[in-house]
Amino acid sequence: ASTGTVDAEDVVWRLLGIKTQPVAPDYVAAVSPKLRGGLYIQSVSPGSLAALASIQQGDILVGMNVGTRHWETIRADNILYVLRQPEAAQTQSAEFYVVRKNEVQPRRISLGGALTPALLSR
Repeated sequence: ASTGTVDAEDVVWRLLGIKTQPVAPDYVAAVSPKLRGGLYIQSVSPGSLAALASIQQGDILVGMNVGTRHWETIRADNILYVLRQPEAAQTQSAEFYVVRKNEVQPRRISLGGALTPALLSR
C-alpha cells in the first residue's frame, strides 16, 4: 500500500525533477534556529525545472514562496500544497529557499505551464 508521502514524492519528481528526503532541524540549525527541518535533495533530473533553477544534489530545501506567502518545506507534500495555491497557478513560478554552504539561497523555479490540475490532484 502506498502512502500520501510516497505519492507526493513521485509527483514532485515528475513535476520538478527532484528526489527528496526529510531531515531533522539539527541539519539546518546552524543556518537558523527557527528552521524546523527541510528536504535534502537526493537527486536532480538533468533538464528538469529544478535543474534549470540551479538546485543541486546536496541542497536542503527549507521553504517556498509564491506571491507574498511563505511556507516551510519539511515533507514532500508541503511542496505540492504550495504549488496548489492560486498564486502559483497565476504566476507560474515559485521561489525555493535552499541551504547550501551554511546559508539560505533563493532559487526561482519557472513552472511554465507545468501545473496541470491532473498532476496536482494526485
